Amino acid sequence: MSSYFIFYIALGSILAFFATIIFVPLMILRIPADYFENETTPSLKKMQIPKFLNISFLVLKNILGLILFLGGFMMLFTPGQGILSMIIGLSLTNFPGKRSLERRLIANKKIFSIINAVRKKGGVIPLKRPIFK
Repeated sequence: MSSYFIFYIALGSILAFFATIIFVPLMILRIPADYFENETTPSLKKMQIPKFLNISFLVLKNILGLILFLGGFMMLFTPGQGILSMIIGLSLTNFPGKRSLERRLIANKKIFSIINAVRKKGGVIPLKRPIFK
């Protein structure tokens, strides 16, 4: 029975590794260049959609964010892009103090340079550095 468990853990790790190689760069390329520049979250265009669809989207977005965050945490110990997955997972979830945490994480020189290297390779303008007052 334990050999099946190890097999599924290894299979999950391999799948997570390839999924992050594909999806993390795509998500990094979609971040607006000035997203982290200010303390307030940039406003998005409000679409006229029914409330139940809005709530459903919010729940699904938070579930995806939690999965990415937990998967990223697991990838700290297995192959994969753990830190980047955790950051993207955090950016998808909603919780108090999220904006401040995002900006502090992205201000880290190493993380900032890696994200901008991905954006440069994808032909997208680099992110602007967060401004702290």
